[in-house]
Amino acid sequence: MVKPYRNSISRRERIILGCKANSGENISKLARQLETNRQFVYDQQEKVLEVLECNFDIRPQQTPSLVLSDKVLKKMVFGCMVICKGSTEDTQEFLEQVTGIHMATGKISSIINRIAEKAKQFNNSIPLGQIKVGAHDEIFQAGKPVLVGVDVYSTFVYLMKASGTRDATDWGVALLEKVDNGLNLESSVNDAATGLKKGVMDAFVGINMQSDVFHAEHKVGLGIRNLERAAYKAIRREYDFERKWLKTCGKNRDKYYDEYLQVYGKAAKAVEIYDKANILYGWIKESFQIGGSSYEERTYAMEYALRELGALEHRNAYLNDGIKYLDEHHQGLLQFVESAYKKMKIISEQTGVSENILHLMWEQKKYPVESQQYNIMEVQIGTSLMGRYEYIRKKFHEMMDKVVRASSIVECINSLIRPYLFLKRTVNDKFLDLLQFYFNTRKYKRSRRNERIGKSPLELLMGKEYQHPLEILEY
Repeated sequence: MVKPYRNSISRRERIILGCKANSGENISKLARQLETNRQFVYDQQEKVLEVLECNFDIRPQQTPSLVLSDKVLKKMVFGCMVICKGSTEDTQEFLEQVTGIHMATGKISSIINRIAEKAKQFNNSIPLGQIKVGAHDEIFQAGKPVLVGVDVYSTFVYLMKASGTRDATDWGVALLEKVDNGLNLESSVNDAATGLKKGVMDAFVGINMQSDVFHAEHKVGLGIRNLERAAYKAIRREYDFERKWLKTCGKNRDKYYDEYLQVYGKAAKAVEIYDKANILYGWIKESFQIGGSSYEERTYAMEYALRELGALEHRNAYLNDGIKYLDEHHQGLLQFVESAYKKMKIISEQTGVSENILHLMWEQKKYPVESQQYNIMEVQIGTSLMGRYEYIRKKFHEMMDKVVRASSIVECINSLIRPYLFLKRTVNDKFLDLLQFYFNTRKYKRSRRNERIGKSPLELLMGKEYQHPLEILEY
């Protein structure tokens, strides 16, 4: 009597059964072990054999190989010198060590120069009319300046040029060359370099000149830190004399006590000077914050703080320099506040919302979100705007994103240029054209601004996608 067919055999057991059958084991024995019939075993044997026959002759996947064509070698030269910041000699050694190919330094330079010519042509093809706020600065190579200009919003570099000097003429000529590409700046953010400022104003008549707040804070901060160190030094001296006085006895005790009183008075004075200076420095930094008081209120606070700092005893050279800098440039340093108020006026005209509500939003930013004053203002704003609250808030935040206080972006670009300058005794305009192209076409892998991630400055400026940098250069 034939035993009934067993349907409960698992898939794994059927695969093992087929493999055993194909290996030559007795079919009847296998059928008895699983309490099934021989036909079932034959079926599994055929299935496994079919799979083996289909896959047995497939060749293993070959390891991809790199064909060192002339085009690939040019890409490698570009990668070594631009992406990896290598020198000509570094590139030559890399090619010898990795590919076994010796390439003369002259040929490497020739390749880079030809790539740079294409990069320059592409740079000159980009219209610059949409750039309205630029940041400018100089970086020095072997005592010679490199003039740099960057769009503060897209971070697009529109100027990178080696120059004999950094006077107004060189700056003006360099910027006027970009006017042919449509550059028409409305505002410029820069440090207090005289030649830079005059050159920008000569190139763009009536431009809004805004001073960089970082340099101002830094200059005064150096003086405040010196006062702090002087105060700690005086305190340590006071403690030393106090220990000496406590250890002495007899006639010397009165002598040390008199000296201790003098040292104590000097320490107290140094601490008092530092505390007052630090409070005034805090007011100055508060004047540079986005949100809070108006331009007039900040100007008054700035002028008062400068008068009080100037009246302090025992000022140091750093503090004197910072006070002088602020006194000469505080109007330009606070220009961003006037710019913000102009933007708020535009929003008011576009939406019909009272400027007072927008000014209240501006003032609200100086308070912590969890503070009582912030929430009181939030109720006033919400009550006034009602159903338009979200829309107006969005417009206000978009405006705030456009408020620029510092030329930090051009300082960042300078930090990217500097490693290349260290490798060369002189950097010609051709290589700078290539660097400008690379910085503008390289995509951001990370950024504090989400809209920049995965996009290049060129794509942010033009609002559309571009090919890979080497594809743009036809490599």
